[in-house]
Amino acid sequence: MLNKLFTTIALTLITSIFSWCFAAELLDDASRNLAKCEGVFAYGVNRFMILNNEGAAKVMALQQARTTTTLFARNYQNGTIAGDKVQAFKEIRRKTKPLMDNKPELFEMEIDACTEYVSHILQTTDVTKVRLWNKEFFEVVNQMARKIREAAGISS
Repeated sequence: MLNKLFTTIALTLITSIFSWCFAAELLDDASRNLAKCEGVFAYGVNRFMILNNEGAAKVMALQQARTTTTLFARNYQNGTIAGDKVQAFKEIRRKTKPLMDNKPELFEMEIDACTEYVSHILQTTDVTKVRLWNKEFFEVVNQMARKIREAAGISS
């Protein structure tokens, strides 16, 4: 019984380490940064809702949607985003919450840095010209922001 438990824990640990390393190699620097920023903004939505600041939570929802759509547009090929890349995005995003929880003093700095980074990507690349699932870039941003607000319980 103990041996089976040890094997399960070891396999879980190895899988986690492998998936983190794999995620790091699978994505380019911009996509890794965007995935992290997506996590920062998602954290912001939740944090501001806890603080009962719905206005700031709405802004974070829009920033998260903008970041996610940018990330998707950068990795969209032939009508889809590869599943392994989506898993890599999720893995990076999951690691953001513990960082923010453990270093709350970095929150505002991370928000500012991510806002600036996403704006830079939008200004210097052609991602806004990419049609995602037959929709215009900003149509996807608005639809995603609406869904994030709904999920967080933010009134429109």
